[in-house]
Amino acid sequence: MFEQRGNVFVVYDLIKEGEQSLGNMEKIELAILTINEIKQLLFESKILNAASIVAFYKAIDYHERSFA
Repeated sequence: MFEQRGNVFVVYDLIKEGEQSLGNMEKIELAILTINEIKQLLFESKILNAASIVAFYKAIDYHERSFA
């Protein structure tokens, strides 16, 4: 069985203040989405990576439990 690890950062009242400073071989795509936008992408099956799907559902669960 393969094991993947990753990070999801849940941020509230986010303000983008600068540009990324990446190395030549790095490619990181930044996306700022609301909880409702993430739910919609999941509902429309626009997120295909299984690890990302699990991570987003865990983030939604955290959000809903914290602000219920």
